[in-house]
Amino acid sequence: MNNISKEEGDVNRSRVLARAKKIANNQTLSKDELLKEYTALAKEYEALLKESGKSARTGSQPPEETGSRPDQPEEIVAMKSRLLSHITHEFLTPLNLIITPLEQLLAKCRSQEQKQTFTLMHRNSQRLLLLISQILELLKLDSMKLQLKTSRHNLVPFLKGITASFELLALQKEVAVIFHTDKESIPLYFDPEKIAEVMCNLMMNSLKYTPPGGQIRLSVRQVPADSVEISVHNTGPEITLDQTTRIFDRFYHLTERFEHFLEGLGIGLFLAREYIKLHHGTIQVNSAPGKGTKFVVRLPTGKAHLKADEVRESPASTPANATGSKISQRYAYMVQLERDEEEKNQPDNDSISPDEKEIQERDIVLLVDDNTDMRSFIKTLLTEENFLVVEATNGKQGIVMAKEIIPDIIISDIMMPDVDGYRLCRELKQDIKTSHVPIILLSVKYTEAEITRGLETGADDYITKPFNMDILLTRVRNLIKQRRQLQQRVQWETVMHSSELGLSSLDNTLLKKIQKTIEKNLSDPEFGLEELADALHMSRASLNRKVKTLTGQSPNKFFQSYRLRRSLDLLKANAGNVTEVAFQVGFSSSAYFTKCFKEKFKRLPSEFHTL
Repeated sequence: MNNISKEEGDVNRSRVLARAKKIANNQTLSKDELLKEYTALAKEYEALLKESGKSARTGSQPPEETGSRPDQPEEIVAMKSRLLSHITHEFLTPLNLIITPLEQLLAKCRSQEQKQTFTLMHRNSQRLLLLISQILELLKLDSMKLQLKTSRHNLVPFLKGITASFELLALQKEVAVIFHTDKESIPLYFDPEKIAEVMCNLMMNSLKYTPPGGQIRLSVRQVPADSVEISVHNTGPEITLDQTTRIFDRFYHLTERFEHFLEGLGIGLFLAREYIKLHHGTIQVNSAPGKGTKFVVRLPTGKAHLKADEVRESPASTPANATGSKISQRYAYMVQLERDEEEKNQPDNDSISPDEKEIQERDIVLLVDDNTDMRSFIKTLLTEENFLVVEATNGKQGIVMAKEIIPDIIISDIMMPDVDGYRLCRELKQDIKTSHVPIILLSVKYTEAEITRGLETGADDYITKPFNMDILLTRVRNLIKQRRQLQQRVQWETVMHSSELGLSSLDNTLLKKIQKTIEKNLSDPEFGLEELADALHMSRASLNRKVKTLTGQSPNKFFQSYRLRRSLDLLKANAGNVTEVAFQVGFSSSAYFTKCFKEKFKRLPSEFHTL
């Protein structure tokens, strides 16, 4: 008798399915978290299958009579694929219940602020819907259930309609879109939905990465040897030889995010290749410096290469041209929304340096993230809390801006092109100008090893996505509060005890240099910020901001405070009378020294002087 009965197995499977539904109804999870959750579910289900297989082999039946065992790799993959397909389908209903009411709210909304929020939600729910659709297509592909539904159509107007959907976007971006054909009629058996997905993917990526003044050319022609050739040629950046050999691989990402629109999965071009292979065709890419990138699709004519169940001779309920236009308009709509949001939220780099009044009245947050929607969302909430938010669109720009404005705190994503959050954190923590600035890393990376790696780079906090905004705000306030408390300690204990303040080694070294330089010039009343900056080989602006951040005081105020603290020590040590001590610490007027001394210590300097 088996260790796990059929009833027990059904209960276990029901438990997994109930968990899947619970996850699907959790609207707070990001797409990465959703993928993580149902991957964990698949592993749990796989373990159940393996246990079932072991139980079957330990039963009374001989091994040869058990037939195909469910613990065989092929069977596990198939069952896991079915489970993932079921779970993914479960996402569609709650997602539809999000999108439809959102569209109704957008149609009725009159508040510009609310409309902006609803648009952000709608755009990202549409993106999630597209990703789920692609996952389902992958699962069908893996389970050999992805089938063609071809019929005979004129390819020329079909492609013209797809091209037309992107013309307005191209015009706005100042990119020329050209459609060329040597025939007005090229009959071909093809699946309109799948070929539309292929062409939209190629057109969308070409449009995103073709610079203003560039050109996208979609051509179709009849080729000898019974085939049709479709090419999409853009004058965008070159794709390297190594990238062209891997660009159609599943989950492959180009360094420059050629598939930026489908960020997170990297399956758009992989599916494009699989759709073309289903048509018994080929897709290739060629790229060269100064010549751009060209994708070439070849499809066989006729229907001899197709199976009988792949051909629909009767007209489809929806014409091919309408299907192509519907799909291409959906893609164009997504790109348009994304482009509008990027333009609206593009940081104004001509005004990134806040004026002195703003620095004094508001804490500066440098927000570094390559995702426009995420930046916009966090910036809006931080601004409502009276923070002055400065944006950087990538890690490289973030490093430059951090060194220029010296913010009170930095919030940075980790996964960014070129310079990621780890490198940004490491470089800023090793630079004397920015070593004191607290840094919060945000990431979908959630394992202990990944969190440890982030903290080891010097990050002051690490928050995983999806995150609660109240928690982020609380941690931002706490880190700034800790910095203020440290400033108070620096003011009262002075730099002579800086090693006891808990500063970073770089900040401790800087304060010791400041102490040494001030001590050397203590009696010089003309020695100030400019002379100190020259002595430390720092710009006046950088030193001003650094001293202000470390002590909470302007440099001149800090110098005066330091001189007064030293005068107190000298008076207690009976190093001279009041006038002599005043001159020793850089005051040219005994009366002014007495006034400043009393304001700081609430007592006259003569009370500390022993005759």
